Parts: sequence; structure tokens; C-alpha cells
Amino acid sequence: MASEDSDDYPEPATQSRTSRHASNMDPSDVERCVNNIVRLAIYSEQKRQSLSREDIVKKAIPDHSRAFDWLLQQAQTRLKHIFGMELVLADSKRPKKSNSSTSSQAKLSKNYILRSTLPSTERMGYISWNEEESKLMNLLTVILSIIYSYGHSITHDSLKIYLNRLNIDLDGKSEIFGEMPVVMKTFLRQGYLDSTNGNEDNEIYYYWGPRSKVLYTEEDMIDFIVQMYPDLTVGKKNSLAEAIQKAANSN
Repeated sequence: MASEDSDDYPEPATQSRTSRHASNMDPSDVERCVNNIVRLAIYSEQKRQSLSREDIVKKAIPDHSRAFDWLLQQAQTRLKHIFGMELVLADSKRPKKSNSSTSSQAKLSKNYILRSTLPSTERMGYISWNEEESKLMNLLTVILSIIYSYGHSITHDSLKIYLNRLNIDLDGKSEIFGEMPVVMKTFLRQGYLDSTNGNEDNEIYYYWGPRSKVLYTEEDMIDFIVQMYPDLTVGKKNSLAEAIQKAANSN
């Protein structure tokens, strides 16, 4: 579900002005600014924080805002070649069927999030989650897969029913994950989930948040669900994958 945004690239006129300003920078200043952006991006991702253009200018290149686009491109090159990562503009758009204009993640609509450019099979060696974080990420993947297969959005009550089948009380305390309301608030705050209150039924609806749209794909969710049935033949796994995708996009 990750998407590209034209705001990643400056318009020709803007690019020309940016390049002129960059050409007047001392090489040592360029190196310092690029390093600052790279460090800020990695630090912010460790904190599960997104970065706005204003954040990058203020914290990494306060004296060279006119060269923002050019410096960002240089930082992107370094992130990709050295760390196998890239900054991507977050997408805060919700599914069209959402009946509320108020989103808990609207403020992330023009913010950057750092993601890996490595194939999924090569990422695990670069992920430094502790045991607690690993548990929460596993739970998050379960919740994201439920939301996806349910048609990209789900009510609080419906999600509660699904999680109850896994002995997880969405409104209570889990022996493994702790207080679930706190866990859900953390997922929302970090941008993994988005939520709205329905105007008509006053239900709480959950969606993929901007961070999840950047870090996960529909294929990731389909593969995750199919892997829950290891005894299926290849043909039946393919049929299940097709059924999941059809159900997700038909609601």
C-alpha cells in the first residue's frame, strides 16, 4: 500500500533555484548537512517519529533551507547506498468508504518516514527489535492483516471479536501485551494505525496508518495470512491468496 508522491521531486524552476543555492555551498557544509539529515532520519525512525520538511530544515540544515531538495536527494543517495533505506512521504488518505473527515493521523500527510529498500527476505538481519518490541510488531501484523482482509477498515467491535478468538481482549489486559487500550494508543500515536469516529453510528473505525502504508504492502499481509496454513498444497495456497485479495478489495 505504499505509494509515491509527486512532492518527492521539486518542480523544474524550484530545482534550478535549489541547485544554484547548493552550488554556492562549501563542500564541508554540504557534507555536514547531508550527514545531519541522515542521522536525523535514522534517529527519528528509532523513535517511530515522522519528519516534516520543517523538522529537517530546523534540526539538520537551518542555514541552507533553500537547498532543501538538493540536500535531501544527496541524503537519500547515502541512505540507500550505505544503509539500504529511504525517506518516503507518508500517505494519510483513508479508504473512500470512510464516513468521517476527522483522522487521528491527518497531521502526517506531508511527513517523511524512513523505510528499508532491501527485499523482505534480507531485512531481518537489520532489524534490532528487543523481545517486547517483537511481540508488539507481531500483534501489529495480526491487526493489519485483519484490517486488510476486512476491506481496509474495521470497527472497534468487529476487531474485538477477531482478537477474542486469539484470547486477546481489545478493551482489557493481555498477559503477553499488557493493557490493550495503551497498546492501541501507541500504534495510533506512532502512525501504524489510523482511527475515526463514524458520523452516523458513532463507531470507532480502524485503518492502516501512514507508517504502515509505507512499511507494509498488501502482498505482505496476504503472505502472512497464507503462512498460517502451512499444510496447504501450493495450489490451495494460491487459491487462498486470491480469495483474500478478492475479499479485501470487494468491501
